[in-house]
Parts: sequence; structure tokens; C-alpha cells
Amino acid sequence: MRVSEYALVDEDASGLGVVSAPALAEDALAFADARLPALAPPVAEALVRLGLDAERFDAACRLAERNGSSADEELIAAGLVDEATLAQTLAAVLGLRFEPIRDDASLLRDGRGAFDASERHAKTCDTAMRPRLYLAPRLDRLEGLAGRVARAPELAATLRIATLSDIAAKRGAASATERSTRARLSLAADHNRWSARDVLTPAQAAVAVLVLVALAHAWFAAPGHFWLAAHATASLCALCFTLFRLRVLVGTALAARPRSALPGAQRAEAPAPIYSVLVALHREAAMAEPLARAMAALDWPRSRLEVFFVCEANDPETIMAVERAIAGEPNFSVIATPRTNPTTKPKALNFALPLTRGDYVVLFDAEDRPDPGQLRAAHAAFEAAPASLACVQAPLVIRNAANGWLETLFALEYAVLFRAILPWLAHRGLPLPLGGTSNHFRRAALVEAGGWDSHNVAEDADLGIRLSRLV
Repeated sequence: MRVSEYALVDEDASGLGVVSAPALAEDALAFADARLPALAPPVAEALVRLGLDAERFDAACRLAERNGSSADEELIAAGLVDEATLAQTLAAVLGLRFEPIRDDASLLRDGRGAFDASERHAKTCDTAMRPRLYLAPRLDRLEGLAGRVARAPELAATLRIATLSDIAAKRGAASATERSTRARLSLAADHNRWSARDVLTPAQAAVAVLVLVALAHAWFAAPGHFWLAAHATASLCALCFTLFRLRVLVGTALAARPRSALPGAQRAEAPAPIYSVLVALHREAAMAEPLARAMAALDWPRSRLEVFFVCEANDPETIMAVERAIAGEPNFSVIATPRTNPTTKPKALNFALPLTRGDYVVLFDAEDRPDPGQLRAAHAAFEAAPASLACVQAPLVIRNAANGWLETLFALEYAVLFRAILPWLAHRGLPLPLGGTSNHFRRAALVEAGGWDSHNVAEDADLGIRLSRLV
């Protein structure tokens, strides 16, 4: 179900800001008795303060159960309430302070050097060595927290209410230096022989020099025979490539069958996993608005979708354009990649990858306009395949094929690659050179493979070959 199907908010639902606190508590209790008998008073009071009725909250709870999320996440995703308003309301109900996490506060780690495992908690210590525990409580579990606060009033001294976004931003800032170092080294840190950081090994350089010397000697000794042999070798290579494409096209034509409906057309009963979307942009401010609309149109439960727009920190124009384009979109955020070498797209993606929470990760480029059903189709393909399937490549289509002969040839090349060659290779279990965008990964497999190679500008082809080697 799309957000628009359950975001049934009235035009005049403006809240109850002029009601006094005692009257508000009485209204909340009456509201609970009259309309929501199963709700605890703290939850009912929060709903009254937020201006939400029983039907909306019940719909959010049912969606949360179906999607594996929480009621507050569904309310935020539906646009019924924003994060800050929800956090302020919960703080008022609990009698605690709503407080954004201070910039000078240090995020505390455990004995193993890791942050708190829960994404709704943040343990900090400020410059005066005062501890603070920031919480983003769940609306449907408010009664338990309210009871603990009532039994231990001293918690109010250290307990603060914050938004999920604020906690996530603090975690990201605390790990920025570590993530930047890991992103720069990436594959070279653990598997240097697989990385393009060292272009040639000494043995490879020696062989290359010997080959060049032999070719130069043949050129000077017998130039006529040399060019004849070079021409014959190039022609033979071209013939092999042509015959391979003909074999693929003939096999594809013979095996062609009527297309069935997309696998994503049937909705799974199991809760939807979190899907993480990475979008890489560089000097592409003009693409921000249409790109944000395309990401918002993706057919996936909004409470289970997170979209990261990955930009360079020294590209403020694109960053500001993206921030304007995603204003008001829940779970959409910008990641500014530090200006460190190598300044490559795979390094930026490696910097953003640790911030993702999804079981699946998909990569898009700024010029992409994915089909809204692409995530569901990819998820259905993963569900129908063995656990060894690490990546699903969506076919890329050139939209301006009718603009000229060059665009037509370009579109034809893409059609042959994504509709014939790659399916032919996949059917035979051969390595796939990925297309660089619209790649859907199992996050665990991507991390196990070492992510992208920050030193390789052909990171898509490299990752496809590396995933095949690790099977």
C-alpha cells in the first residue's frame, strides 16, 4: 500500500496548542475511555496532543505490524506528524526535556569500541563530563517508559528525548573520521592484491617491459611483417567479439518467450525489510529536484525505505539543491563526503555504506529515473533465488534514443548488453560486468566482498567479477 492510500489527514488537523496541561490530561483520559479502551493513558494523551484519532493510530499500528516497523515510524512516513513535533510531544507526556544533541557532546562507546547497538539510544558526555542518555521512544511502547520515569524521578537529570534523525546524525558525525579512513583504503586495506591501488606488481611490470621490448624489436627488424601480424591479430579479436554477440543474439531469439508480469506484482506477506538507496551526485545541482521526485515515487513502504544522496563536501551548490528538494521527505538525507584522495565515486559510496541499515542496498546515479516497481521486482528476485545470489542488475534503458543516430546507436548498445548479453552470462553462471547503476545488493554480501574499490574507476565491473570469485 502506498503512503497516499493511508495518509488520511484532515485539512484542519492543527493540534491542540491552546489547551492547558491539566485539561489536556483529562481530555486524554476521557479519550482513552471513550474511543481507545486498549490504550494506556500516556499513549492516549500523546495522541490527543498530536491531534490524531483512533482510526489513524489503528491504521498506523496495522501498517507497522505488516511492515515490521513501529507506529511512530508509520505516522512520520505518512506525513501525519513530523519527527520534531512527535519528540516534543512525547517529552511533554513523559515530563522530560526535549533537547537536540549538542555538537560538543561526545558519543560514548562500549568496551569493544562500538556505539550502543540500538538506533533509538545515544549515550553522550559533554565538555563538563555530564552524562546524557538521549532516547527516541516508540509511541506504542510509551507506557513502560512512563512507568520507569515515574518510579525513578532522578532519571530526569540525565534522560533526554531526541529524534531518530538527530541520533543518527550524531552517530554519523562520531564515525566520520573512521569511515573516511576506511573509505580511502577500502579494499586495499584487507585485500590489496584485489585492489587497483597498486597498478602493477614488480613481476607484471617486468613482463610488460619484456613484451614492449619484443614488439619494438619486431617492428624495427621486420616492419612489414609486424604490421601484417598486428592487423591480423586485431581482426581476429574483432571477429571473435562479433561471433560471440551473434551467438548470444541467436540464442536469445530462440529462447524468447512471452513476458510474464513483474515478480514484484505480488506482495509478500512477510514484513518488508529495510531498503537502503544510495544516490551519487557530483556537480549536478540541476538534477536534484527530478531525482528526489523519482526516489519518492519508489513503490516501497516509506517507513522501510531510506535514501542517501551522496555528495562531495566541496560541492555546496549540489548539497543545497538536494536539501531543498528533499525538505519534508522522511528518511531522505544528504551525506557530504570529505575531500580526500582518491576523489572517486566508489570512495564516496564506501563512506556512506556503514550508515545504511537495510538488508538490501541499491545504487542509482543522478540521471536515473527508475521504474517505481523496481525495488519490489528486485526483492522478489532475491526471495525466489538461493541465498548465494548477491546482486540483481536492473536493465538500463536510454530515454533519448530518437534524438539522433548517435543516441540510437547508444540505445541499441545498451539493449544488446542488458537484454541479451548479461542474461546470457547470468544463465550460465558466468561473471557479470555490472552496469554501474541500478545494482541491488544483499548488504551482507556487499560488505563481505569488501564494498567498492575506491581506487578503481571501473568499480562496477570490478565488483561484479569479485562477487563471482567469492561464490
